[in-house]
Amino acid sequence: MPSKAIHMILLKELNDSLGSLIGAGIVDDQRVSILRQVGKNDWNLVFDGSDGISLGYESDEYDSIYESLCNGKIFSAKMIDGALVQMLYQIRDGTISKHRLAFYPAPTLDPFRERSVDYIEDQVYIDVVNRRIIPAPVRMDYDKDAHVELSHPACHMTLGDAECCRIPVSSPVSPRWFWDFLLRNFYSVGDFRFHELLPSGKVFWLPTISKMESEVVHLAIPSTTSR
Repeated sequence: MPSKAIHMILLKELNDSLGSLIGAGIVDDQRVSILRQVGKNDWNLVFDGSDGISLGYESDEYDSIYESLCNGKIFSAKMIDGALVQMLYQIRDGTISKHRLAFYPAPTLDPFRERSVDYIEDQVYIDVVNRRIIPAPVRMDYDKDAHVELSHPACHMTLGDAECCRIPVSSPVSPRWFWDFLLRNFYSVGDFRFHELLPSGKVFWLPTISKMESEVVHLAIPSTTSR
């Protein structure tokens, strides 16, 4: 991807995607995304409150992890069912060097069942919270400098926060494609297809997966963000 103003393109794609989901009523709360310049051509794309992200790992119990993240508002977005989404990017010398994209489902939906009558009667809410199974946490991490062939792919997906789970991913993941992944797999309920509301993205990267990693089970990211 061209390096020119990639940090601005990323911020716009993140905000546009989030805006479409807020309008649809699937996102219940959000934190403001912030660009921090840390060098001449180096930027961190974070969210208000992301400095406390380590609070989410003070306990091995998932309920406590989720509670710390939720109470500290350590998320980019909070979904209608209480799930938390984090999106953090690092740009160095005009190109992406790291990202952390995470999805933390709510361990219980009880607080949402106590919402106002008007909110509970909303059809979107009913269809989402009527699921019988709560999905596992998902992370997609990218760090080109931490690559170790097969055992630590530059970009990988972790399921359930299992330390040894690093499924190779073909390239870094844009905000739009991460939202597309979450919405297709966890929020395509009833007649709602929220991924169809996402604006066309502008961010894509060339593959970073190695030949050996491409020969095992892996996740392929589309080469462009057009639908």
